[in-house]
Amino acid sequence: MYISTLRKSVGLIFLFIIGCGYQLNPYMKEVVTVAVPIFDNKTTWREMEFELTNLVHREIKARTPFRLVSHPEDADIVIYGEITDYRNPVMVEDTQDNVIMSGAVMTLRVTIKEQKTGKEVMSKSRSVQSEFIRGASEASTDAEYRGRQQTFEQLSRWVVSLLEE
Repeated sequence: MYISTLRKSVGLIFLFIIGCGYQLNPYMKEVVTVAVPIFDNKTTWREMEFELTNLVHREIKARTPFRLVSHPEDADIVIYGEITDYRNPVMVEDTQDNVIMSGAVMTLRVTIKEQKTGKEVMSKSRSVQSEFIRGASEASTDAEYRGRQQTFEQLSRWVVSLLEE
């Protein structure tokens, strides 16, 4: 009796462990290759699209079983992105107008399409905000860069999560 209960318990634990693994979004079961062209940037802030696209590439390589390809025509699905808004609001300044606390707010629209059919699999938007405090010996531009990087990292993780369940 004890051995039978033990076997059942071990079996349930094994099933639980297997069930906690990585799973793909049901739409992505047949996908092997993914292309992510440079995102469009509809803001006045230039060159952010390159940095964000590179972070999405890195996330796909690190977190998914998909093979990243350079050309959309070689992919099963294509992830298109469009930065629709970016703001950098100042929250706190000192008496000499030096920025002490600021933020970064970015909105990204993502569309995933099947390459062969052109069918849109998914289209979603997301806004992400990060706040950052400038260190005593840190330049404002360094703190702004840090905050923008946090925003990019959050968005790149979100894009890849769209491929997962």
